[in-house]
Amino acid sequence: MTEAFLPQLTRSRGAIVNNLSLNSLAQLPGLAAYSVSKAAAFSLTQSLRTSLAGRGVRVHVVLTSPTGTDMVHGFDIPNAAPESVARAIFDAVDHGEEDIFPDPLSQSLADGWRNGAVKAFERQLSEIASALDSRAGVLPGPGPGVRTAAAHRRAAAVRLGPATSFPSSPSSLSCSSCSSWPRVSPRFQTMKRSTKC
Repeated sequence: MTEAFLPQLTRSRGAIVNNLSLNSLAQLPGLAAYSVSKAAAFSLTQSLRTSLAGRGVRVHVVLTSPTGTDMVHGFDIPNAAPESVARAIFDAVDHGEEDIFPDPLSQSLADGWRNGAVKAFERQLSEIASALDSRAGVLPGPGPGVRTAAAHRRAAAVRLGPATSFPSSPSSLSCSSCSSWPRVSPRFQTMKRSTKC
């Protein structure tokens, strides 16, 4: 679906809003398939966010708690009004929020998520991917260009050492197969590959 609309999204510098749920972050007991599908869609959203940023396409995820729709009809659980959730989503997109927590229950988790280690890790990986794509001369996004950049990322073969973190600058990352890229930071180890990028 994203590929079909990508030319229009790129021209308009548009946005993708993936409406998921808090079950993207933690499973709902008894509904494993639902939780797994939400987690997979969340991962896809993060990947699209990274790969489409260079094209000016913003990718948002909505992480809502139960909302008063047919899905929760008949359950005696607190739920948010669909109208207020919709308003909050539009407001958050207008304000450029990547991860949208549109109702009171989900908002109680928002700061912990936005300031947590997992979100910081996502940001660091995004910076590294962006640096790799720009060095490879590849315009990020679905299609053949992404496969080329992905080959470079595989060739970088980065492995964290004990008690280390990602470098403060993506420029210290290199591809072990491309001599034109700088050497890897001492905090990382490279594995030589027999295949070329």
